Amino acid sequence: MDPDELRARVAGRIRELAARRKLPLNQLVERSGVSRSLFYAVLSGERAATTDTLARLATALRVDPHQLIRPTPGSGSQRSGTSK
Repeated sequence: MDPDELRARVAGRIRELAARRKLPLNQLVERSGVSRSLFYAVLSGERAATTDTLARLATALRVDPHQLIRPTPGSGSQRSGTSK
């Protein structure tokens, strides 16, 4: 998977999970302890989230960190059985 594609997936999942929880993004920033500039850079795809950032965001969203990376069911982004 291309790094740009992965950054876009993470950003989309953060937005989706926050929306499902009716959690405004500014509250997610506050709850996670991630700096506002880093948070919005991750959401825009400008910067990649570190594992520490993913862990903080996942905790604030009350999900496992892997849920920020995995494709949304039905998105057609899952590949079967191959790796680079």
